[in-house]
Amino acid sequence: MQPRHFTGEKIRGHSRLLAAGLLLSAGGLLWMLSAAGRYPMREVAARFSDDGILSDVYARLIQDSQLKLSFSFLLAGSLLSWIDAPGVVRRLRSLAFWKVAAAAGLLALLLGYAVQEWMFEGIPHVTDATSHLFQAKIFASGRMYAPAPECPEAFWQPHVVMTRSGKWFTKYTPGHSLLLAGGMALGLLKWTLPLCWLATLVALGKFLDRHEGRACAGMGMFLLALSPLALLLSGSYMSHVSAMAFTALGIFCWVRGQEGGSPWKSRIWAGAGGFLLAASALARPHEFVLFGLVGLLFSLSFDAGEWRRLFRSLPWLILGAVPVLGFWAFWNATLYGNPFAAGYGFTQGDALRPAFQGHWGLSPAYGWRKALALLVWNLDRVNGSFFGWPCSLLFVPFAFIRRGGRLLYLSVLGAAVGMGFYFFYDYHAELESRYYFLVLPFFAYLTLRGIRNLVGFWNSPAWREFAAQGIFLLVSSFYLYAALYYWPGYLLPKYGCGYEESSPRVEQAVRQRGLNHAVVLIAPDDGASFFYSSGFIYNDPLLAGNVIYARHVGGAADCLRKAYPNRAFYVFDRTKTPGDGLARLD
Repeated sequence: MQPRHFTGEKIRGHSRLLAAGLLLSAGGLLWMLSAAGRYPMREVAARFSDDGILSDVYARLIQDSQLKLSFSFLLAGSLLSWIDAPGVVRRLRSLAFWKVAAAAGLLALLLGYAVQEWMFEGIPHVTDATSHLFQAKIFASGRMYAPAPECPEAFWQPHVVMTRSGKWFTKYTPGHSLLLAGGMALGLLKWTLPLCWLATLVALGKFLDRHEGRACAGMGMFLLALSPLALLLSGSYMSHVSAMAFTALGIFCWVRGQEGGSPWKSRIWAGAGGFLLAASALARPHEFVLFGLVGLLFSLSFDAGEWRRLFRSLPWLILGAVPVLGFWAFWNATLYGNPFAAGYGFTQGDALRPAFQGHWGLSPAYGWRKALALLVWNLDRVNGSFFGWPCSLLFVPFAFIRRGGRLLYLSVLGAAVGMGFYFFYDYHAELESRYYFLVLPFFAYLTLRGIRNLVGFWNSPAWREFAAQGIFLLVSSFYLYAALYYWPGYLLPKYGCGYEESSPRVEQAVRQRGLNHAVVLIAPDDGASFFYSSGFIYNDPLLAGNVIYARHVGGAADCLRKAYPNRAFYVFDRTKTPGDGLARLD
């Protein structure tokens, strides 16, 4: 399999120079193509478009990405070729797990916080997240629901339910909102999801450390810590990260309880695992079912001893889940009148407006062709967002060039179940295909295994060293590409300027004016159906705050004047009102 005339002996001691030379050559070629106005990916994309024409914006993105990739190759090849990649791996193996975990976890924590506070301006943007935060405020006030407002149309918000019986609450199951409420109580709301991602990294890293070794665990944790998809979600107030944290920590606790020790310690660990797994179900029940299906299929590989340990711990897992399941039943009984209600938008009850509910499954409107097109669309998004690389899925096929063990089986199951489920869901998800977040850990492992297989493929130590050095420089150039293009050129313009029409500018204008005891009616921007989120996120659920934000629709002003006769009224309309957009409503 090795070149006949270019043997390992001839490259011994020159692997760094040769790897750098190849990368510099690739960078130079891409730069020359860019200088000549040739962009192969632009031509490929045009062939796959319906009319053979690309928008100017998309064409410029492709051109800029090719140019920045050439710079990344040139920089990595010229500046990082002195680093000994095998030596870095040996150093990683020698470090204590908690040192590596602390470094990767701190990186993930700070980056997640930075994305939340600077890129997303410290507020939720997607209406799912605004609903979760609204319910968290209700929980923080000591209530299960808020009283429905007197003028319901003025306060309507997607994914928030108002009922004829006078209740106002999120349509979602309450697990994530409870976590956010806990963050509020501790003064750590802004750190809650970044901390969840840190905990997930440590739990997954410990699992890899046990089964694949320190080097794989360390690289896996850093790979996930730098994942743009994970950072977008850990800074978004969405429930994906908290659900994965509960799942990862729950499995960690259950596995820890199988490692021996006193019977009572094992039972306590199993009970903690049951509590956390039930919390995952309370946060995102449908994805908990998917993880459960993966676990069920994976259990087919258990031996007799593993089955015995599972059955011994099962009563304690169930016992740990009882408090969470009990609260869930109480929530359903309080809001829907039935402890076994489905909720989550399926149980409409006496809602004034039916909650949005996506449709799963093939139909005349969503057939095989559209499902396949959506799969390709999602794969294109995560091909960038998983790791920020120009091709995040590059090493995945190489995970299968050698026979694997149970972790490979688990990763294939996880990827197949997660992607298979969403294949039948007609929804172009926000935040770079957020629904594929649940398969990110599985693809991270497949990527690590693919890299290891490529290095270990060669019999000659010299060729293995060359492969390791080449892959190290290539991956380093990919991270330079993320820093030069993917974050500043793609993600920041897309998500850093009022994403989903949610912005702090309404509240900033109110603060600058020094408004007191006021109602601010928000007129939608042209075509901006979600712009009311910009005010709703600042509302007190009891509508007793200094400023109340309402929709400027229909007869809302007249209704609100009767409901709040002692408040001053203003209209925010950035498209028609000069200055800060605020005008007094007489």
